[in-house]
Amino acid sequence: MIHVIAIITAKPGKRDEVLGHFRANMPAVHAEAGCIEYGPAIDAEGGPGAKYGADTFVVVEKWESLDHLKAHA
Repeated sequence: MIHVIAIITAKPGKRDEVLGHFRANMPAVHAEAGCIEYGPAIDAEGGPGAKYGADTFVVVEKWESLDHLKAHA
């Protein structure tokens, strides 16, 4: 299994817009061969460990194999 953690920083004030486009694309990615998990994680405002800021989110991906990940890219 291949795990990918990607940190995405949008232009100031654009995170929700970028997340909207990301979420709209999620069903297509979930349908790809070998996709186990693909989704955003967002820091809770004021929560413990919130480190990246208001314009950033983290993408968590899991793929069955490196070949599946390469096909996604």
